[in-house]
Amino acid sequence: MIQNTFEFIASTLCNGAKLIGITYNELNVIVYILVIPLVWAYMIDKARKFHRFKIAYLVMVLFFFGGGTFENNCDAVFMLCQIFLCLFYPIGIDYTAASVIFCVIVPILFHVYLVKRLRKINKGGVLSLQSHE
Repeated sequence: MIQNTFEFIASTLCNGAKLIGITYNELNVIVYILVIPLVWAYMIDKARKFHRFKIAYLVMVLFFFGGGTFENNCDAVFMLCQIFLCLFYPIGIDYTAASVIFCVIVPILFHVYLVKRLRKINKGGVLSLQSHE
């Protein structure tokens, strides 16, 4: 299942990159480093009714992507992500499994958590990023 998930995501990103005329690394960074965290920052800010997370995130992105070409920056960031995912080899988690865990499972779980918290707020609750149940 992990291998199939990895191959599906990788081929989707590869085909998507070809379709819009950018590299695989660029699309990977756009999705996992730029878009997904920005969505989370937006959700947290919406719940907290302020703009600190979005602003801090955008400042960080400008800092990291402010110099050089976008393609070169994406290649560098992608390489750092690969290094991170390879750090789990000593505990028996290969690159493919780490990719699925950190790039599919964790983001889905965190997104579901944020959606549930926002729904609670919309029903009159108060945001807390810690569970009170």
